Amino acid sequence: IRIQSIGSALSPNGTQYQVVVSNGTCSINSNVATLSVNEITGVSPTATMVTQCYGTNYSYTVSTSYPANVVSYQWKSSVTSGVWNNVIDGPHFSGATTATLNISNGTPAESAEYRVYITFRSSGANCNATSASRDRKLTFLPLLLTPATIVTQPTCVVATGSVVLSGLPTGIWTVTQSRDSSQITGTGTSINIPGLASGFYTYVVSIGSCISVASAEVEIYAITNTWNMDSGGGSWANTLTSTQAITFNGDYNSTGDLFACSCRVDSGAVVIKSGNVLKVTNEINVSGGGSLTFENNASLVQINETAANYGNIIYKRTTPILANNYDFVYWGSPVQDQAIGTIWMASNWADTFYNFNPATNYWARNYAADKMIPGKGYISRARNGQTGWDYNNVVSTFTVGGTWAAKFYGPPNNGVIPVKDCISGKDCLLGNPYPSAIDADAFLLENSSVLGGTIYFWTHNTPMINNAYNSNDYASYNGVGGTATFPSFSTGYNTNVPSGKIAAGQAFFATAIATKEVVFNNSMRLSSLGAPIENIQFFKTSSNNKKTSRIEKHRVWLNLSNTLGVFKQTLVGYLTNATNDYDSRFDGESMNGNTYADFYSINQDKNLTIQGRALPFDENDFVPLGFKTSINGSFTIDIDEVDGLLTNQAVYLEDKVTNTLFNLKNGNYTFNTTSGTFNDRFVLRYTSKTLGTVAVEKPANQVVVSIQNKQIKITSFAETIEKVLVFDLSGKQRYQKRAVNNTELLITTLAPSNQILLVKAVLQNGKSSTKKVLF
Repeated sequence: IRIQSIGSALSPNGTQYQVVVSNGTCSINSNVATLSVNEITGVSPTATMVTQCYGTNYSYTVSTSYPANVVSYQWKSSVTSGVWNNVIDGPHFSGATTATLNISNGTPAESAEYRVYITFRSSGANCNATSASRDRKLTFLPLLLTPATIVTQPTCVVATGSVVLSGLPTGIWTVTQSRDSSQITGTGTSINIPGLASGFYTYVVSIGSCISVASAEVEIYAITNTWNMDSGGGSWANTLTSTQAITFNGDYNSTGDLFACSCRVDSGAVVIKSGNVLKVTNEINVSGGGSLTFENNASLVQINETAANYGNIIYKRTTPILANNYDFVYWGSPVQDQAIGTIWMASNWADTFYNFNPATNYWARNYAADKMIPGKGYISRARNGQTGWDYNNVVSTFTVGGTWAAKFYGPPNNGVIPVKDCISGKDCLLGNPYPSAIDADAFLLENSSVLGGTIYFWTHNTPMINNAYNSNDYASYNGVGGTATFPSFSTGYNTNVPSGKIAAGQAFFATAIATKEVVFNNSMRLSSLGAPIENIQFFKTSSNNKKTSRIEKHRVWLNLSNTLGVFKQTLVGYLTNATNDYDSRFDGESMNGNTYADFYSINQDKNLTIQGRALPFDENDFVPLGFKTSINGSFTIDIDEVDGLLTNQAVYLEDKVTNTLFNLKNGNYTFNTTSGTFNDRFVLRYTSKTLGTVAVEKPANQVVVSIQNKQIKITSFAETIEKVLVFDLSGKQRYQKRAVNNTELLITTLAPSNQILLVKAVLQNGKSSTKKVLF
């Protein structure tokens, strides 16, 4: 028995079938029967793909007009072809067993192929038949998030801005820009949109009819901005940013720092107030009818070393107090073509203006009309009663004990500035060439093959009380730190210690180690916007700017002083990269500029105002200290400051004359001395166990030999001197004095010969002491 169709295929409009019975030899065909396959209507064969936006509702109803006698509906879904699962009513689905299927808040998880299975009763029969609709594929798009924006403003190099959009959906999307309704179509999760002019922008992303919420509004700032005068005193044409080319068309007084691409003054008096910074990438142009003035301690910083400046600025500087009629100020010009005589006075007197000539190791005269060379240092003398012009162009008379308002006028210096006249082994007087502070460490590092590692600032100290000593001196700075020339009368840091920032207009000494160019460049210039403290330490004004170093440092500052104002400071520090040998980067020799006293540590026969020593710190280390004084009397040694490990470390002063070991952390050490040079009296130590662990060198019978004014002085602190003999290293006797009968002897008849001599003092008790001196 077999069933055969009469026709080629099953079709919806019916196909005829008959039963064939056969015994292999003959067969009998049944009557023809027609099988009807009912079509489910309402589904277009060409509309099987449907795309929906994220979170939208979708509803589909199967036509119930045909077939008749429907028994049941069942919706099924298949993500992968051939695997069909019943759709069940749930949070996103309803009508799974009705003619209408509803999908609410559709998400990509509901994307699938959907088919309804209909069971119905065949016409004229008591049996059920089942048929399935054609497939319908639904796609719910991902959620279109609000695009995130990252804005890049116009710069001095790129005159337009850009926006990066991120968080874009997968697939092919379109981004629409609100400002001009322009559109960009692409793929990927982000896109950069460049070339944006100044203005406000928002963005939406769309896929088909699906659109995201608009992005936050972003502003592209104008590349140019102008200060104009108005009824309120003045205002900027646009929102002020740090990357604009700014122009002034009216009076302006700064209320904070300005950072610009360039600066032009067309009209008005533009004033950058004290402590404020104008920082520009490119040029300064004051070629119009206006003026640009920087008050004392203000700064002009430029980044581009090739930027050419046009027109003149006014840069003001207030000198420290000038204590006497022969007080000199050390200057470096921050502008071009500055005549030295117009800084503050118009005098052309012979002893007023000088520069330092390394070739002769002496001062060379300048005339008032001489132009100051950028990078070179100069000095100018105060004259009591000298009439000139202050920096407000007001006729002024200088009075000793006051300050002088100096003014520089010219195009501001910028870029690489070489200085060519430094000679190996000679001191070189240099000057900060910029209208801003420079970093001393950066300057020394750049010129480490040309200069020793210490710089020296001439200072002007006024008397502490009436009839006190008035002693000028050199403050110093190197990689260890700085030493002051004047005590601090407040608790905390000594604000007179050089901070490592060389102020505008400041000149300073350094010692050349090679005959090569010294170089200044823009990378040394300082401008801590919002905290412009670098430019205020023009010696000598105060600055509380001793910052914690990035390298390891453990330091102690020691002061030598008396009650009448004599003061000298020395610094010993233990720090990264230092050694216990002489190192020009960390060991700075004393310039011996103090009239009445010098105080220093000693290493390898060098008198060091700053000495760097190796790490790790060893409490058994000791450092010889020396001093020189031109006066007799009582002096005090005390700690000015300590940092690092020395904060909690005992600091002892060993006095070999009095055989005393004194902890300076417990107070100040006061002693009496005669005038002279004393390099073997004091030792800096850090432990009281010295006597048990390290032999203390005691001067024989407490006899001290010193050199003063090219004379040899012998002092006995315990016994009267009987006789003194002096020998050279060959054993030849150079001097003899018998029956001294005094505790002191001054040898005035022995001519200096720059050699080592042995000085033997025989005391009346029969004991003797022999000392070596260089004389």
